[in-house]
Amino acid sequence: MEILYALASGVSFCLCIILLFTTNGNLRQRIYLSLVMLLFSIILLAASIHSNNIEFHWNKNDLLIDWLYYVICPLFYLFLKSISTPKFKFTNESYFHFLVPIVILMLVLIAYFDLPNDFTGILEWTQKPFGIFFNYSTYALYPFMFVYLMSYWHLIYKHQKTIYHLAADADRRNLYWMFYFLIAITIMFLFLLFTNFSGYLLNTFIDPIFYLLSILFLGIHALNQPFVYADLETIEDDFLHTISDNMENEASIVDEKLILERNKLLEYFETNQPYLDSKITLPKLANQLGISHHLLSEVINKTCKENFFQFINRYRIEYATPALKDKNMLILRLKQ
Repeated sequence: MEILYALASGVSFCLCIILLFTTNGNLRQRIYLSLVMLLFSIILLAASIHSNNIEFHWNKNDLLIDWLYYVICPLFYLFLKSISTPKFKFTNESYFHFLVPIVILMLVLIAYFDLPNDFTGILEWTQKPFGIFFNYSTYALYPFMFVYLMSYWHLIYKHQKTIYHLAADADRRNLYWMFYFLIAITIMFLFLLFTNFSGYLLNTFIDPIFYLLSILFLGIHALNQPFVYADLETIEDDFLHTISDNMENEASIVDEKLILERNKLLEYFETNQPYLDSKITLPKLANQLGISHHLLSEVINKTCKENFFQFINRYRIEYATPALKDKNMLILRLKQ
């Protein structure tokens, strides 16, 4: 099993280096993910070294290794935030994500220098007031991981609702692969809760194989993921907060101005066929029409009862259908 841990550690470290030096994607995104990969490489290397050591959980260095999980959670959040949010920047508020890791690090350092080196001394230390407090503080990792896991799901859910209102090629930008990744780590999180709180530990290859496959899956997709918000940099932050609610909350509010703009939009589509542009986006179309993308979004959502992705692709299907019918008729004639 230690070989699998070592292999997963090596793969994670290699992906860390590749992410730093590749030119694909946004540099900030690659830095966040490469740091996650580096920390996982250290964790998995430690697991490889100590996987057959029954006293591993009493090793002082293990305290520092466990602390790395507190850093990985906010780092992965920043990575996911950077790929699912346009114009994302590391602000002063971002530092708050590392407040809990800093507090835990202080406790870990106090425990590290206070702990005796012998096994018997460690058992006695755990019965002292600070030792008892420190033991209870270790359980903070699970609610901490749970909060961030929920925040990951929230980011993906919000992104899925938003991107289909902005781009006709939303399928290329929807981060659906991250949806599958979050399902996997949610299952693994529940598995960890079960094994740690039930005391039913399984001596299997599940952990190293899961880490190896997850790291490969995440690294490969991150390297191949194009910049999600390319051609959408002009979108304002305030607009993003309201865009996905246009249909759901205000579908019944349709004034005369929106009707007029809808008629102009439909006429423009009939004469100029902008849906044939494979890279058409909401801001690009709004610029062609000479209106704001906020107004264009309202027109499509409220008067057509569709999001931008549905509206554009409906026209594309209507355009392609006659050609497909002619092709099918030609095939039938050739068979005859």
